[in-house]
Amino acid sequence: MNSRAELKSKAIYDTIVDTKGFYSCPVNPENRSRINIPFRIEAGSKQVELEDKFLAEALALGMIQLKGHR
Repeated sequence: MNSRAELKSKAIYDTIVDTKGFYSCPVNPENRSRINIPFRIEAGSKQVELEDKFLAEALALGMIQLKGHR
């Protein structure tokens, strides 16, 4: 179960890195969680607008409580 959690979280972190800066993770790799994976959309002046759109579309798909806190 532990190795499966590691594989899943690694896949998500790798996807964040593969976006080449569109998404970012504010946590240093050595301190990252397998359970909570924080990320931000790095889009300059459109950051808030895109994050709000992401959250609305995620909610429509039944994904809740993704916003977290800053």
